[in-house]
Amino acid sequence: MKNAWCMLLLSAGTPMILAGDEFCNSQLGNNNPYCLDNEISWLDWKGYKSGNSEMFRFVKDLIAFRKKHKILHMGQELSMTDSLSCGFPGISYHSSSAWYGELDGQNRKIGVMYCGKYADEDELIYIAYNMHWMEHTFALPALPSGYRWNVALDTSEGILEEDKWRLLPDSRQVQVSSRTVTVLIGRKHKDVKESNRTLHNHHKA
Repeated sequence: MKNAWCMLLLSAGTPMILAGDEFCNSQLGNNNPYCLDNEISWLDWKGYKSGNSEMFRFVKDLIAFRKKHKILHMGQELSMTDSLSCGFPGISYHSSSAWYGELDGQNRKIGVMYCGKYADEDELIYIAYNMHWMEHTFALPALPSGYRWNVALDTSEGILEEDKWRLLPDSRQVQVSSRTVTVLIGRKHKDVKESNRTLHNHHKA
């Protein structure tokens, strides 16, 4: 269910959510209960307290993540061309090879990267969707100098607070567990900026 929420809220389209989805209201599998006036169609608004609070929090945090990153909810369609001449297209697709999306019908994984510069944001967002029953390695595009990949979300763990983001040890690839969505943020690393400032001050002296 967390994977499905990521597919919905991290895509560029308009999310369509049915009341109760955020706390796993299933309507007992009935997707069209308009004519039923019973427990199947009734919605218990306290449902998020009866064992589904974790999903409720996850959806709430994921909505906040989407709202924070403008590139995820642009008013116009993103292009696969580098129209800003910034080195990256607005949206691109990847797999075990960077810049190559395996889009055949039998494939169960894909990497989607958004370039924040098209929303006046100085970061990249890479979303690795692995719906396969096996772990897979995703290749990552090279980042600009001084940038590092940070793990911001993993559906096997949840959404991480920004001060708890983990630096990805290998900037060239990421291992994604089976049936898991992992979200990476590429941005300037604080230590790099500090070292650059120190070097600049040293030269001034």
